[in-house]
Amino acid sequence: MISASYFFYFAMLGLLLPYLTPVLLDLSFTKSQIGLIHAAFSVISVILPSIMGRVSDRWYSADRIIKSSACVMVIMALGQLLTASEWRLGLVLCMLLFAAGRAPIVPLLDTLAMKSVGADPGAFARLRVMGSLGFAVAAIMFSSVPWESQVAPYFVGSLFCSVATAFFSFGLPVERKAMNSGVNQRFWSKLDRIWWIWLLSMVLHWMCFGPYHYGFTLLLEECGVAGYWTGPIWSIGVGSEICVFLLTRWFFARWRTRTLLMMALFASLIRWTALGLWPVLWVVAVTQVLHGFGFALFYAAAVNAISIYCGGQQQASYQSLFSTCLAGGGNVIGMGMAGYLHEYFAFNQVLLFFVPVQLAAILVLLRVKLVEARAPHLKGSLT
Repeated sequence: MISASYFFYFAMLGLLLPYLTPVLLDLSFTKSQIGLIHAAFSVISVILPSIMGRVSDRWYSADRIIKSSACVMVIMALGQLLTASEWRLGLVLCMLLFAAGRAPIVPLLDTLAMKSVGADPGAFARLRVMGSLGFAVAAIMFSSVPWESQVAPYFVGSLFCSVATAFFSFGLPVERKAMNSGVNQRFWSKLDRIWWIWLLSMVLHWMCFGPYHYGFTLLLEECGVAGYWTGPIWSIGVGSEICVFLLTRWFFARWRTRTLLMMALFASLIRWTALGLWPVLWVVAVTQVLHGFGFALFYAAAVNAISIYCGGQQQASYQSLFSTCLAGGGNVIGMGMAGYLHEYFAFNQVLLFFVPVQLAAILVLLRVKLVEARAPHLKGSLT
């Protein structure tokens, strides 16, 4: 049931990420408004995952939180469908509440997945790869819908994926742990300097995905790519992501977690630089292959680092704080800036603004090793 929940949740994202921006443009939203809407989604993701992670660790209800959140998604997806063409403010409100429903799901689902496989990064990746498959299937299927009639099918597809996610969430394993309030109360005091420096690097890296999440489809339009190629081109990245997830155990058998994170950050640096300097179709297609490293390898290595760092205690809180900071510092700033800059610059030029940020992420990650040398009791925890 964990793999099925991943599949349909990310199938919903396979609609949202490539197609929400053009759908909103069809509904006469401006690019700045769309950037703000995406940023608002991320603001919600700043608040709820961290709260729900603490709730999960205190009351051990990760599976119940996922079920409740999925049901909210279903209700709000229906609201989006009903208000899309008639009530613009109602649509925005439903989209924001839909974002509130989906915000806690992934970090808590990741927590359940890691616990179910005994913190084995290879086994976790094999569960998580179902999400990538769901994304690819949804993106490719929706690409066959004519551009002039995508609004209604988009919201119908979103409703279907939400219903399926909710359905399979009721089959998730029930999380049962003994209460230990003393450990729970020490969470914030355990977050030391090495954690925050490492997390800053992760946030800077994720910030550079802001333009990609905001409007990669718009880059394809500016490159003159026909609409029916949108799903397949997105799916090149997802295919690379799937391959990397399947090879996760091979990567971890040969390199340390910190080395894998560095590989992921360098892959993204090459990707954004190439897209910014050479915005042509073949470069777009080739650089999509790097998505597997910049996202999948990054995500698997980061989740593994968190699991090692927390030692199996309060993992939902750590995982949710990680998601909160990526959504807040990464998506809010990254997508908000992307929408604003795109009003004045071509999309490839927008990407170039984020190249120094990606470089900063690499430099900050290099700093973690220096901090670790000053904290011998944490040696190896984030490497």
